[in-house]
Amino acid sequence: MIAETNEHPFLNVIVTKVSLKDFYKRIGVKRKGEVGRNISEVLIVLQAIEIIMDFERIHEFIEPLCELLNKNESCTSVQDKNQNVYIASDLPLIHFESKGITCYLPLESTQKQCTVLICKIDTINVTPNLQNPLQRKPLRPDVYGKAASMGILSIPGSMVEDRQYELTLNKLSTASGSWDEILTHMRNKAQNLHTNPAVEWNNPERKQSLRLNEIFKNFTLIATYAPNIVYNNILICGQAIEFNCSNDFIASLNTDQLNMLSCHLRKVEQISQ
Repeated sequence: MIAETNEHPFLNVIVTKVSLKDFYKRIGVKRKGEVGRNISEVLIVLQAIEIIMDFERIHEFIEPLCELLNKNESCTSVQDKNQNVYIASDLPLIHFESKGITCYLPLESTQKQCTVLICKIDTINVTPNLQNPLQRKPLRPDVYGKAASMGILSIPGSMVEDRQYELTLNKLSTASGSWDEILTHMRNKAQNLHTNPAVEWNNPERKQSLRLNEIFKNFTLIATYAPNIVYNNILICGQAIEFNCSNDFIASLNTDQLNMLSCHLRKVEQISQ
């Protein structure tokens, strides 16, 4: 369900594909040898959304479905396939913006409290325009250095392009609470724009009737991915990925929350088997 209603579409996707010749002409770059090659760009904007993931119900659905599709044979055939090497020219320029995601993970339990795990992310952003790109360690410094001196590493679609992607998960927060209380809270305030318990969680004036126990709050994670650089079937740079935390991570867990997390992990393992 959507957390807030507005005039913007819930999901907006724009896909653009253009030849490199026209693209370079538009941005004023003079390059040769790009005839017949294209470049694509994907722009995705997702409004705030709330998701309820009941692993018990998911497992009940997945188990008979896997038996129907003969999961064992399909998994074997997937494992036998060779891994593909992805380079920048195989990937589009991705721009993704999410207004926020709140995920509820209920748990069937005899306890009155600690029966749901709430995971909230304020915003999610993906961009190919990085302020602090990764420092690459080329396997062929001569080719990489030549491309750097020619100034083509940062040109989209070039034969030796050092394209990178940055994923930002802004203000991750996690808490536990009573699933029955949250459902009652949603029903009682269905007409209010702020029916999301996670919003009440961040509200300093929230009522004590909705008891949420914070695990961690406002943690920002940044991941940077750099695909392979290949020129004339020669690997110039291997792929690289880096994770950064922009602030301190402070978590507080009690025994009930640890037990709930372990139950969720066991359910995920059962689903993945």
